[in-house]
Amino acid sequence: PTSSAKDAIKQLQRIKWSYLLSSLFYLICFTATAQLVHPVSIPFSKATDFNTEYTKDQQVKTIFLKYLSKKDGELIVEHSVEKKFYFNDNGEPFKELYIEQRGQTTDSLVSAFEFNSDFQVTKQIDRYRSQENRKHVFYNQSGRIIKEVTIEVKNNRADTSSIINYTEAYTDKNFAKRFMLNSENRPFIEQRYYYDDQGRLINKEEDLFITTKSRKESRVYQNDLLKEIRYSNQINNNSNGKYTFEYKAKQLEFIYQYEQEELIKKTAFVYSVSDPNLLEALVIRYPKKEVIEIITIKYTYL
Repeated sequence: PTSSAKDAIKQLQRIKWSYLLSSLFYLICFTATAQLVHPVSIPFSKATDFNTEYTKDQQVKTIFLKYLSKKDGELIVEHSVEKKFYFNDNGEPFKELYIEQRGQTTDSLVSAFEFNSDFQVTKQIDRYRSQENRKHVFYNQSGRIIKEVTIEVKNNRADTSSIINYTEAYTDKNFAKRFMLNSENRPFIEQRYYYDDQGRLINKEEDLFITTKSRKESRVYQNDLLKEIRYSNQINNNSNGKYTFEYKAKQLEFIYQYEQEELIKKTAFVYSVSDPNLLEALVIRYPKKEVIEIITIKYTYL
């Protein structure tokens, strides 16, 4: 594939993650009545974030997200950024559609998924213009991921772009450790996961072998609710901060994000008047930038 095609799809994927796909983080509902996505990290598994028991029980057909933004005190400026999730009868998200319009140009990225009987993603296909990226995921008998193979297809010509192997050094109820291996079968990242007696992730650590860079995350719970996430990331950037969570009657109401103890983002959850458990919108404020983002969420049902 040409470098321009690669750059284009990477740019779309970056935008996709920063605006809408990352919004799934905010969709997490830590209540017993409405769990749209899984609240607990699964060690060494690539199961989708969506809780299929919930989407199947509620007979969800599609979830549609639309992004808007404005400056404080100004009218809403509509950004043509949309994302749609499609679910089958089993509650599995078999397709995602991402659309962005810039001026007269419209770009779209379509992702399709295949699952095994344990609802683990075995194949993901991303299609952007004439390019297609295929990721194949392989698991061992314990359901742990052991290999990811990514293949780029351009003009019907396939090229294996990356192979990542995984090996588990140790795992038990409260601790798990594995290595990510490159195409030469050499470790380049060590990952360590720590869990409490309820199986909830409390600490995650990652170290790069080729440098001294690392990434860490710790979680604090109050009873059955997540109250705080602290993070330190020297791998992708140089950031240190935390998320704090505020609830009302066990319903997630606000998330605050701090960088170096300074508030940089506040996310408010807006629920349906007719169904208090149904999330309808996210209102995200950036105090330093004086910008407000709004993500509206609509559902259709089978």
